[in-house]
Amino acid sequence: MYNVDINELSNQSQVEVYGLNTSSWRKLDEAKLPGKIRFSHHPAFVDGTFNWIARYSHQSGIMDDFILSFDTHSEQFQELQLPKYCEYHQHQEDPYLVVYKGCLAFFVAPNSWCYGCNIWSVWVMNEFGVVESWVKKFNDETEEKAK
Repeated sequence: MYNVDINELSNQSQVEVYGLNTSSWRKLDEAKLPGKIRFSHHPAFVDGTFNWIARYSHQSGIMDDFILSFDTHSEQFQELQLPKYCEYHQHQEDPYLVVYKGCLAFFVAPNSWCYGCNIWSVWVMNEFGVVESWVKKFNDETEEKAK
């Protein structure tokens, strides 16, 4: 089990891991998260890693979404790029990660209030950790917008 505590004022985070053998929490001093992170939904567990869609807020106000992956063996975080999924992605509903046939998959649903955002799609990372291995598996228009 894990616990991530983010201090909004200092932009610092603290990560704790629960040890099943010790029945206790321990702090990971070496686990540094990049700046101010907003996590989405529950993580997808693939190849010994927990994976979240996270958002990094720059001081300029620009926000970048990415995958934050936590390796349960090395107890280290890694950032992975999302696929280039839609020019309207900032208007889409919150995308989320799932496991599809043992691989990390990225699902984007359309947003009903955004004109032009009528496509939903599923991308699969065929080789975990290799950004170039993202492949679009499904892509379709919602019926309401397609008419």
